[in-house]
Amino acid sequence: MDSINDYITPAPKLTELLITQVKLGASDLHLAPLNKPRVRINGNLVPLEDYDPLATGDTKVYADSILSAAKKQLLDSELQADASIAIKGLSRFRVNVCHTRGGLALAFRAIPFEPFTFDQLGVPKNMIELANRPYGLVLVTRSDRLW
Repeated sequence: MDSINDYITPAPKLTELLITQVKLGASDLHLAPLNKPRVRINGNLVPLEDYDPLATGDTKVYADSILSAAKKQLLDSELQADASIAIKGLSRFRVNVCHTRGGLALAFRAIPFEPFTFDQLGVPKNMIELANRPYGLVLVTRSDRLW
């Protein structure tokens, strides 16, 4: 993607699934042939029960609607391709498309247009103060050793 103005219009059903992903607050959308679409919410993969299992042709149509000619060529030669897309008014997405035994599988990671604030992330105030200091290095470590 050259700029944020490079919005795309995916296949209508794929657009519907991506809207559902964002509305549910899911980090990922997984599409695989012969399976219901799944979203990752709080680390758990949850099937979207309102949808039928995807046909092999469905995932191919979805991939064709979002991949450039160069990415399609890479997919054919390497059996997988990474891409990024943006849908105006919705979100940006990091995308992986790969060949599986049943056909093409796709995974979408939602990346909001605007980064989350410290408050939205629940970062403690003392950590915000550390992050805002003009000099120094903050090193966070973990010890597995029990004292």
